[in-house]
Amino acid sequence: MTLSRSRGRPRTFDKSEAMRTILQVFWQKGFTATSLDDVSAATGLTRPSLYAAFGNKEAMYLQALDAFAVKMADAVGPALRTADEPKTALLQFYQASLGVYFQANGQALGCLVYTTAISETATHPEIKNSLNRFLKRLDTALYRYFRSLSPPVNEAKAMELAQLSSSVLIGLSVRARAGAPRDELDRLAAFSADTIAHSASATDIIKTQD
Repeated sequence: MTLSRSRGRPRTFDKSEAMRTILQVFWQKGFTATSLDDVSAATGLTRPSLYAAFGNKEAMYLQALDAFAVKMADAVGPALRTADEPKTALLQFYQASLGVYFQANGQALGCLVYTTAISETATHPEIKNSLNRFLKRLDTALYRYFRSLSPPVNEAKAMELAQLSSSVLIGLSVRARAGAPRDELDRLAAFSADTIAHSASATDIIKTQD
C-alpha cells in the first residue's frame, strides 16, 4: 500500500489498490473472522481513513464482493464468447475460474463469494442479496451462451444447463478451498464440461426432430 502526505495536507492513498488488499484479507479469512485491525494492518490505513473511504466492515466486504465479481467476469467471460463448441467453452470457463481460485503461490482460496458469503446470509441480508445477484449474473451469462448456440437450446433447457454449469463451478470452488489438488479439479472440470456439452447437444437433436 503506497501512502503519501504533503506537508499540511491529509494522507492520501490509492483507493483501488486498497480495495484489492481488503479483498485479499476477506478472501483469506472470511467476513466474521476478519477484524478492522486486520484490514488496517494489511492496508496501512487507520480506522478513520478506512471508514471515510469504504464505510463500515460490512460495507467494505460488500465492495470486496463486487470487486471480486468484476475480477471473475474479466477472467472467465472470454471463454463464453470465443468458443462455439460447448465442451471447449465450458472447459475454458472452468479452467479460467480455477486460475482465479488458485493463487500465484499455489494456495487455493476458492471463490470469495461462495466460500465466505454463504455462511453470512442468515444474519446479514445485504450479503445475502449480494450473493443472489452474483448467482443470477452467473446463471444469466451461461444461459445466454447456451441460447447463442446454433441451433439454440430452448429457453427452459438453457436455464437448466446454466444452473447445472454454475453448480459445478460452486463445487470446484469449495473443493479448491478444502485443499483438493489442481490436477484432480482439472479432471472434474473436463468430465463436467463433456457431460453438460453432451446434454446440450442431445437437447438440440430432440428439438430439431419435433
